[in-house]
Amino acid sequence: MSELTVTVETYHQVWFNYAFGISAVVLVGYDWLLTLGDEIRYIWHKRNTAAYLYIATRYVGVMAYGPVAVSIFAKGFTESQCSILTDIHLYASIIIQALTAAVFILRIHALYRSRPILILLVLICIIALAVAIGLLAVPFHAEVVYATAMPGCNKLSTTAEGVRYAIVWTSVSVFDLAIAYLTLVKALRAHRHNLSDLWYVFMRDGFVYFTILFIFNTANILTFVLAPPIVRGVISHFTTALEVVLVCRMILNLRVSDAERRSAVEAAVASASEAAGAVELRVVVHTSTSRYGTRSNGGQDVVLDELSFSGMDSDRPKVSMSHIRGHGRAL
Repeated sequence: MSELTVTVETYHQVWFNYAFGISAVVLVGYDWLLTLGDEIRYIWHKRNTAAYLYIATRYVGVMAYGPVAVSIFAKGFTESQCSILTDIHLYASIIIQALTAAVFILRIHALYRSRPILILLVLICIIALAVAIGLLAVPFHAEVVYATAMPGCNKLSTTAEGVRYAIVWTSVSVFDLAIAYLTLVKALRAHRHNLSDLWYVFMRDGFVYFTILFIFNTANILTFVLAPPIVRGVISHFTTALEVVLVCRMILNLRVSDAERRSAVEAAVASASEAAGAVELRVVVHTSTSRYGTRSNGGQDVVLDELSFSGMDSDRPKVSMSHIRGHGRAL
């Protein structure tokens, strides 16, 4: 009997597809609605790379999971129609992987400010994407079978097809591990220094991302290789949804943390301005982390904003702000 033969057991297993597929759609939609207010406040008015990457990742994800929802609940779809829906999500997943890689390359560049490391990461990313696209572009010379007796586009995948997808996800995991290693090295070097809240958010979110995604990527690879035909890659929809949510959360959390810190400083400045007389008051605001490093790497200059107050010639202090664009500017 062929491994693509639809049996009674196949229809028992298809419920895993429904569970993970619906969870992925709900996760992307719910998180988008939950963070929409902060997104409008902290992202939409920005004109920088981080904001553009956030918007692209968020809305490619939202649009990609529309077809996923259709493919879960669709009834009476032909195999060709199901193939179109599957391909739409596949191409969207590649775009999401590329956007995610861009976000983390910028994060590591903000930490190290090293051209060799930047070039290395870009090369790893290009190789990983080339492997993924190359494997996916090669046509499968196998029968395409969908379990159409139940709602949804539930495809049965051969062992060879599962191995090919497992290699694709492994190439993605290699890039993620490289990012995790570089982040960990920087965290270990800097942990003894007086780190700011913004730096803490930066590092915390990165480690949360890598821990969660590593677990799901590993499970995803195992399902492609070991699971029955109907549930091969059953976690892939949910894994991609997690990537969308976690990447957007990382960018948004940094924006919110930075805005809250600035608001607290401005309130303190206003209070100090009222109380100050003919004195000179100087406040330095660290919105990332303290200066650290060695002579070999030049240190990391992370003082982003410097507010100085002088009131020597008048009854009220004069306030001026100068932006110091340092090496530690975080994404």
